Amino acid sequence: LTLIAIVAASLLLLVHVAALPTGLLVRSIKAGSHVVGPSIAAAGMATFAAFAGHLLSASPRLIDRAVATELTSGTVAALDFSFSVITVPGIAFGTVFVIAALPRLAKALRDGDHLALVSLARWAGISVALAAAFGLALMIDPDFFVRILFARGAFGDESVRLTGRIIWWHALA
Repeated sequence: LTLIAIVAASLLLLVHVAALPTGLLVRSIKAGSHVVGPSIAAAGMATFAAFAGHLLSASPRLIDRAVATELTSGTVAALDFSFSVITVPGIAFGTVFVIAALPRLAKALRDGDHLALVSLARWAGISVALAAAFGLALMIDPDFFVRILFARGAFGDESVRLTGRIIWWHALA
């Protein structure tokens, strides 16, 4: 797992370096440590922030895998199914809101439009409330959701209970 994490992190770093503006990396390497420019500093900080964010967001999955190696048969699959159920609302509410809100946020900040910022904050609150409601619904009866989504003959009672128990914890988080 450690080797996989190191390889994945290295590939992620290469992707971010490749995404830098053309010539920026070459200019910064040639200039050495004497470079003092806002564009290079900003690119470096953005790359570092994105890289750190990706590593932090990947750590729960690595922990899942590490813990699952010590558990009974079927636990890794249950973790995967549970995480998939939780990821859907996260993507739906989080990503859709950000895609829709980011241009409006930039415009409101540029124009100093306080009412637009209040409206965006309201929509952000609604989005968080919907995600929380989904998490609460999953916590109330996780086995019900597992049976609807996955059972249909493929999951036995033991698998439903194990996946439901993990979904409960993921939903709480």
